[in-house]
Amino acid sequence: WVVLGAGLRAADVLVQAARMVVASHLAGRAISPEQALLAGSTYVLIGALAPTGMLGVREAGAAGAGALAGETDLRLVVLLVTASEVLVALAAGAAAWVCLRPGRWLPRRRVTAP
Repeated sequence: WVVLGAGLRAADVLVQAARMVVASHLAGRAISPEQALLAGSTYVLIGALAPTGMLGVREAGAAGAGALAGETDLRLVVLLVTASEVLVALAAGAAAWVCLRPGRWLPRRRVTAP
């Protein structure tokens, strides 16, 4: 189980690095695979360790790690990654809300005959 857990974490880092590469191309700022791996691993690590929540802390940490490692500014790239994550979370949340059928928890009005 430990090996499986470590493998899944490694896969998560690689997926985040790939997302950084795609976002950098969308932003018009191509980054190297090494920078993407650094930003992706920092993004995952801070997301796992941040006690105050993930929004804002991950972006600052990943952009800061990119700034320390090289001259490429990763702020826009990391914000694009987070924006895509927010859009997916909103869409998935809306689908889950529909599946839960929240209307069934509302009190039903009884119609009385006049």
